[in-house]
Amino acid sequence: MRDLLTHIPDALRDQALTHPAFARAHADSFERLEFLGDSVLDLVITQTIYERHPDLDEGELSRVRAAVVSRESCAEVAREHELGAAMVAHAATRGTAAEATATKLAEQRNALAALVESVIGAGFLALGYDGLAPRVLAVFEDRITHGLANRIDAKSKLQELASRDGAAVVYAELGESGPPHDRRFTMVATVAGASAQGTGRTKQEAQQRAAAALLADMEQG
Repeated sequence: MRDLLTHIPDALRDQALTHPAFARAHADSFERLEFLGDSVLDLVITQTIYERHPDLDEGELSRVRAAVVSRESCAEVAREHELGAAMVAHAATRGTAAEATATKLAEQRNALAALVESVIGAGFLALGYDGLAPRVLAVFEDRITHGLANRIDAKSKLQELASRDGAAVVYAELGESGPPHDRRFTMVATVAGASAQGTGRTKQEAQQRAAAALLADMEQG
């Protein structure tokens, strides 16, 4: 993933590394690239597991994909490829305040996950799908293997864990975005005051991602 940055034009690379928290203007941040990269990452992983595993039904495909492209998974990719450090180095060119902000962001899961998606979005614009997909797949290959070996119904597992403590799992819709042909739903899963968000093409998929994210938080805690 860090190598991908070297194949992206300077201006596009700078935008891919610019978090909204230290962008000089809203249009300078990586938010649009993040939006694009999220869809491209979904497509790469979906195509791969669909073609490789004709034995998996729709539900299993969705669960594997949700695990592979989760916020935690993307954040791990960012850490392994030192994208946080790249963001900090870029922010340093904008002054000490921006550098300090970026340093804090480089320790946050959501910021790192967004960074991965923005770099993928920039890579797509620079290289096209065919040029980018093999690079993304190489980075996420181990996570696909892990997702296939440990595919679970995250919602069921979360409900099981919550029931042990006499708690209930509550899902709520936070909103939807995107054009009619590519709607994205964002859901939040809450258990005993702890919550996590997930986004997907259906509300069910968004709930699965939210549940998976909350399970990851609970395991870390």
